[in-house]
Amino acid sequence: MAEVKKRFDELDGLKIFFALGVVLYHYWFWEGGYKVANCPKLSALIYVYGWLGVEFFFILSGFLMEHTYRKIIDSLSFPQFMGRRLKSLYAPYLCAECVGIMVVFADYVLCKGQFLFFKGYQITVAKIIRSFSMSMRLNAEISSFMAATWFINVLVLCYALYFAVLRFAKWSKIKPVYFYIAIMLLTWSFHYMGFNFPFLINSSTRGYWAFFTGCILYNIQKSGVFNKKIYILVLDFIVLFFLIVGHKLGIPEIFGDVSLVFIFFIFPVLILTVENLPVAKKLFSSKVLTFASKYSMDIYLTHCAVLWLTLIFNEYFGWNLNFASYKVLGCILLIIFALAFVWHHVMAIITPAFNRWFVNFIAPVKTEKTE
Repeated sequence: MAEVKKRFDELDGLKIFFALGVVLYHYWFWEGGYKVANCPKLSALIYVYGWLGVEFFFILSGFLMEHTYRKIIDSLSFPQFMGRRLKSLYAPYLCAECVGIMVVFADYVLCKGQFLFFKGYQITVAKIIRSFSMSMRLNAEISSFMAATWFINVLVLCYALYFAVLRFAKWSKIKPVYFYIAIMLLTWSFHYMGFNFPFLINSSTRGYWAFFTGCILYNIQKSGVFNKKIYILVLDFIVLFFLIVGHKLGIPEIFGDVSLVFIFFIFPVLILTVENLPVAKKLFSSKVLTFASKYSMDIYLTHCAVLWLTLIFNEYFGWNLNFASYKVLGCILLIIFALAFVWHHVMAIITPAFNRWFVNFIAPVKTEKTE
């Protein structure tokens, strides 16, 4: 049986916005030193809550995973299933980690490790092995060499758990969506109780409950409950109202726990809107947005290298860059986009060549007949 090939262009069109949100969050974090005043005058919400873009990517991954694999997963063994997932993830992940090692080394040589090396990014044999084996986030919150790659570490764990849930659901003859809800609530509870057990550290549980929220959302979408435009418009009005009030009075004061509201309400409403409202679907499936979003993961994987090198070179060459300047931010964003463009096309060459011997050796995928 062939994999489902339908693409959600309208959802792809959303990715670029959340990738940029993560970039601006890290700009505030690294270049701005956690101070909005040290960054160009944009909304403070973009800088402070840009990290929520990662939660959106987890939700979207769960949504697309449920669409693509739910009906065909019984025909795949666990190694075959994970092999398919690793084919698109491991080569870019490995290359990003190698770039991260080089950046950390540059920091150590040029700036005596003040930005990275002595802030949790030390280069050791043990850390390299753990990083390359994707085991950085199993039982401790240890930074990988390229900070953003933790998302892929946790995403792989989500895939493994997803496979186990579907197999257990089939064995128990219980609808998978009930297990999705149970795992989502359980891992959300673990996250807020501060559990720190193997596979249940803060960043892992953060990914699990967002990922399975996406799986649940796909089932809601397929049920047709929100096919009527009026339901979507009412939800959109509520979201816009709270965002406007939150912008004026402060998001925490209105929402309380920001991530909770965004993951359980705002992001699902956004996805349902794009899927069920023709105007939104047409807007976010436009050629411009889908083209830009094609590079969203490349932007996500490589942007930290640009931000770090900017700090390192600024210190080493004495540039005295004003990071509160729009020109500096604009130049950095252009470099990030240019690197992402090059990275995307280099990965298009490296990934197939890498997979021919690595992933196929781990999990050879048999040729399947198309029904």
